[in-house]
Amino acid sequence: MKLIQSYNDINEANKLVALLEEVGIPSRVSENGLQNRGTHIPEGNEVWIYINSQHNDAINFIKDNTYTIKNPVDIAEFYNDIESIEAKETLNKLKNTFIKYGVVSIIIILTVAAVFINAKT
Repeated sequence: MKLIQSYNDINEANKLVALLEEVGIPSRVSENGLQNRGTHIPEGNEVWIYINSQHNDAINFIKDNTYTIKNPVDIAEFYNDIESIEAKETLNKLKNTFIKYGVVSIIIILTVAAVFINAKT
């Protein structure tokens, strides 16, 4: 993700996002740049684009709204893909958690069983 512009007014930031998405540049408003740039302290409402290779297109379009975007994307398809990727990542995290706790549970059960068997003999 790349920062395109900052606004004090959230409505202005949302207008830019709508304009960028109309021409095929997926973007979003972030009120917290901290999550995107490590130690960055946000200055108002920031407009970020998702696809770094569209940075120049976005800047040129902001300067001149008649500029033709070189590689526009289908916005609906883009967001469907993101939702699919996020769903898969969530499912994988859930599977990994179950596996991790399952292994720990088995180790505990085996340890308790071994202690119990040793105590009987």
